[in-house]
Amino acid sequence: MENLEENLEKISKVADGILEKKGELIEADLNAGFTLKNSSAVIEGVAYALKNFWKCVDYIGQRKSICSTRDEEVAMVLPYNTTTGVSGPIASQLIVGNNVVIRPSSTSVESYRILESVWKRVYPEKVRVEYTKAKEFMTWAIQEPNVKVIILFGHDSMAMGYKEAVQRAGKKFMFEGPGKNPAIVLEDADPKAAAEDLFNLRFGMNSGQVCISPGRFYVHEDIFEQFLDTLIQATKRLVVGDPRDPQTEIGPIGSEAAVRYIEEQFKDAWAKGAKTAQGGRIEGRLVHPTIWVNVDHNMLGMHNESFGPVIWIMPFRTVEEAISLAKDNKYGLGASIFGKKDAAKVQSALKGEEYLHEVEDFVFGKFGTVVVNTHLGEGLFRMLGGLLGGYGYSGWVWETENGKFKLKQGIKALALETSVKME
Repeated sequence: MENLEENLEKISKVADGILEKKGELIEADLNAGFTLKNSSAVIEGVAYALKNFWKCVDYIGQRKSICSTRDEEVAMVLPYNTTTGVSGPIASQLIVGNNVVIRPSSTSVESYRILESVWKRVYPEKVRVEYTKAKEFMTWAIQEPNVKVIILFGHDSMAMGYKEAVQRAGKKFMFEGPGKNPAIVLEDADPKAAAEDLFNLRFGMNSGQVCISPGRFYVHEDIFEQFLDTLIQATKRLVVGDPRDPQTEIGPIGSEAAVRYIEEQFKDAWAKGAKTAQGGRIEGRLVHPTIWVNVDHNMLGMHNESFGPVIWIMPFRTVEEAISLAKDNKYGLGASIFGKKDAAKVQSALKGEEYLHEVEDFVFGKFGTVVVNTHLGEGLFRMLGGLLGGYGYSGWVWETENGKFKLKQGIKALALETSVKME
């Protein structure tokens, strides 16, 4: 890998710069809709990951930049739900020597300007930021010959619209999108421990605005009431409201569109007989932590991402039923399993291949990451290192190889997919 030690040292300096700007970043994040508590935790976590970035890239081997000239770049369109957190994917490009052009979310411009000052201080010739509209940036990136790869974080409905243009341009296009991740709690699982673990991941990270956070829970009927009671009691203790209060754990959602989608899910659920075991109120952009019960797969909330502090929970009787329910979704980012006896069986049924591979069409019912007796949050360190991906409409790669336009799905390392082997 070209200049590995030098780049690791530089990335560590970026971590120092982020910590130096912590106060400014928190203030900017607050203006963008993040809580003080969450912003602080993310900044500290990202700085730690960057200082230990060698752990994230030990799978890369000897690689070199896909950019063969100073003018060539990798273009990245970044999401609104994280600011400092995108430093990991950015670092995954710089570690192999790529030049990066970034289009940040329009809702977090203030935060990104601060991060830009940090990145450009350490990498003045390798990082640049464009604050244009997303569609304008994507049109330019697809048509610009010097853009070697496009990495888009966003919604699948938006990404699908670029297929023909990407194919015509012969570009490599990498998409990272939503998740509607299932959590399966088997009969022999500890219901209290599983509920606490899943509660922390769902409600403890960015007010539920995290694609890898599980949103639909399937719990064996024999332990359902115990699990639900633990979940309700924990939810009642959450501090909700003013994002500037250091104690606040759930603040307003950063996107008005995300709130509208949640409102649609709530109305649909009520109309179809679902009940709220906790919460159910929406005040402006503040979605109160909500637990839905008496739900089924005829409801929008069981299929579409709820990008906020919302849980949909239903019981199951058999392992086969739990597997079938988990597979019944268009998103395949990740899944969590709690239990012992049948955990390996469930994992085998849900887990996709070990690495990115060509598929004939979008694969549904498989997941990029499937963890047992832990939670998907354990994979966040890997995500910061640029190890992402899944199935269905959660993520994919389009590229043209030897004249053939291909679709690929599965876990992928961003650095690996935007670099070439050293000769």
